[in-house]
Amino acid sequence: MSYEAIGALIRRHIPLYELELEKFFRLVLSNYIISNGDAHVKNFSAIHAEAGDYVFTPAYNLLCTRIHLPGESDMALELLKNRYTEDFQANGFYTLADFKEFGRAIGIKRIRVTKIINEFTGKDESIDYLIDRSFLKGEVKADFKGLQLSIALIVPMAVSTTRLLGWCKRYLSE
Repeated sequence: MSYEAIGALIRRHIPLYELELEKFFRLVLSNYIISNGDAHVKNFSAIHAEAGDYVFTPAYNLLCTRIHLPGESDMALELLKNRYTEDFQANGFYTLADFKEFGRAIGIKRIRVTKIINEFTGKDESIDYLIDRSFLKGEVKADFKGLQLSIALIVPMAVSTTRLLGWCKRYLSE
């Protein structure tokens, strides 16, 4: 199973799949940025909405597994079904080109993929503030900040998405 295959299931079973695929794309990208190696198939689901249709569920089980398991993969599943991009083969990790290909593969228009990825561009200082206020141990806080920085340099995307920031505010502050 791959994230691309999950996207195909969303397309097949959810009537408003265009909107739901964009939510899924953001979630997969967020999981990669925070190194959530626990984003397995079981962590994606649909619920029956009041209007009668199925919709993609809100994100759950969001965590940075690399903090607790340093050897953990950045992703639980392969991004693309039965293939790797030239960038992945050359670098050994997913890059901007991989996520653009992933968006195309699951049927999101190129302009929308670019817009979504741009939501993740730039480092937001409030992330560091929230990490500083968290209950994480000192060395883990430093590791988490370092992980964000290394991802920002490698992927070239950082962690300033509104959705990720909202998640951090909910779970790391107060």
